[in-house]
Amino acid sequence: MDYQVMNNGIDGWLSNRGYEKLNEFIRILNKRNSEIDHKVASLFSKTTIAGVGLCQHKDSLIFPEIKELFDEYET
Repeated sequence: MDYQVMNNGIDGWLSNRGYEKLNEFIRILNKRNSEIDHKVASLFSKTTIAGVGLCQHKDSLIFPEIKELFDEYET
């Protein structure tokens, strides 16, 4: 999945339906009863949301509200 993002960007990852594999992986981690699995699942979820948010708002940085949201995603 990381190669898809590195080679094609988040747009390529979305069009290749890479998110389905990630969601399946997160579901498996959440079913397991381990604290580290839950932390990893949470990290993957937050990273995916931030990546999609960055992709969605990158062309609208002229608006201060969106710039603020973009900075939050980047952080």
